[in-house]
Amino acid sequence: MGQLQRLNIRLHSGAAQSPHPGRRGQRLARHNRRACHRPSVRSWRDGYPDPRPRPNRPTNSLAREDQAERRVPPRELPPRSCHARSSETPRAVNSPSPLNLPKLIDRYEIKARLLPALLACLPMVPGLAALGSEGLDWDPSLAVESGIVSILWLGLCYLASAAGNHYQRRLWPRWPHDAPTNRWLHPDDTHLSTQQKLIHYKQILDLVGLDIQHASKTSDSTELEQTINDAVRNLRLRLKSINGRTLLQIHTEDYGFARNFAGMVPFWIFFSILSAALAWVAYFRSDSGLSWAVVATIALVIAIAIVSPLKRFVRQRAEQYADTFLGTMAEVHNGYHSQD
Repeated sequence: MGQLQRLNIRLHSGAAQSPHPGRRGQRLARHNRRACHRPSVRSWRDGYPDPRPRPNRPTNSLAREDQAERRVPPRELPPRSCHARSSETPRAVNSPSPLNLPKLIDRYEIKARLLPALLACLPMVPGLAALGSEGLDWDPSLAVESGIVSILWLGLCYLASAAGNHYQRRLWPRWPHDAPTNRWLHPDDTHLSTQQKLIHYKQILDLVGLDIQHASKTSDSTELEQTINDAVRNLRLRLKSINGRTLLQIHTEDYGFARNFAGMVPFWIFFSILSAALAWVAYFRSDSGLSWAVVATIALVIAIAIVSPLKRFVRQRAEQYADTFLGTMAEVHNGYHSQD
């Protein structure tokens, strides 16, 4: 009778349905009941529960093996240039070469330095053309590969810059204190009104922390000039960080072109005289065309004629740059305070 009662109790409690009798069977039964309420939880073949599967995760071991077999290997990347062998790897497309040199130079280098140098060398074209093509028989690719183009490019740029700085020193002997940008900020200058200069002094004090008005109250003129020069230099470095092509950058290039071109005028006159002499000698000796001699002579006349107007042209570009410089400083100051 006691055995029948114990069997009836097991049937009603559900323990007889478990393949593992006792406490272990009860724990497995509770675990299975909880797993039935989680639809995303699956079981492996060996009976261990699997957590929530991620996308493209196999649901069993066979699917995992199939996915490993179908897995596509990643694309093999080319080796880095520092690890590649020079005999096996071809030359990179973006590697530095004389042909890529213009891409490494900014717009100021091209407009303000290279262009004046090329204009100064341009009068040599009629003289060389009058001599004929016998002395000009050379391979351009040889010059490019040997680096002659790079040397000429950099040489012309540095020559124009040096000539422009020399002309600038002659035009303003006390450079940079007598330049328009520094001179307009001086308290004794009359180009700007007193109220406008006080506004600029406050803007400079807020932007770079230099007090020109306090320096003007001292009797030391050298300290005042140095304070103005330090303020202009710090402002120039700060305004260069403005993104985009601004009006200040355009006027900077214009002034650089005018200054360097004026400095290259002596070279222009020299090359014009040499070209005209070569063209006329070639015309009288080898019966070459008269047109090249006439063109060389016209270039010489133009070079001599523009010497005097160039000084006024450079001064106008310098004043235009100074006006734009102070206006850009005021605009940056107003934008800085509007953000606050």
